[in-house]
Amino acid sequence: TGGIADVAIGYQAMDTMDDTADELTACVAIGNKAFRGNATSTTTGADGTIAIGSEALAALTTGAGNVAVGFNAGILQTDGAQNTLIGYGAHKAADAGEAGNVVVGYNAGSAINAATSDNNTIVGNEAAIGGAAAMSNVVVIGSGAMAGSGGNAQDGTVAIGSAALKSLTSGI
Repeated sequence: TGGIADVAIGYQAMDTMDDTADELTACVAIGNKAFRGNATSTTTGADGTIAIGSEALAALTTGAGNVAVGFNAGILQTDGAQNTLIGYGAHKAADAGEAGNVVVGYNAGSAINAATSDNNTIVGNEAAIGGAAAMSNVVVIGSGAMAGSGGNAQDGTVAIGSAALKSLTSGI
């Protein structure tokens, strides 16, 4: 490939980026299948990606400025941009479009899967697990905080403290 200043360490790290991603720049992939991409659809739109951990950002094809550290962190994300994901399974179900999120903690935001789930700050063990409903502009800090809102859309909700708003079902 003709990538510039890229680093790939680990089994199949950046493995399938041999056709369309020849000019991918300044990417780091460390771990089994980290930032594996797709041979026919990964583009230079994913420049600057950092994926550290087994299968971190494994499916990413475009979306600049993503950072994922942890086992399966952002594993299904294909095209979201400017996400910072730290922790085992952080944001692992998000698959397309989710952008501008900061997700830190074991399985934090792990079931969020709505393309319009953007600009969230989620910190804590299993915090804001989420689901198929959109979650936007929320601030969640604390272990298990807002963990039960999965099927309910949230916009601008703030939950601070261990298990805060754990059973929240509405609140747009």
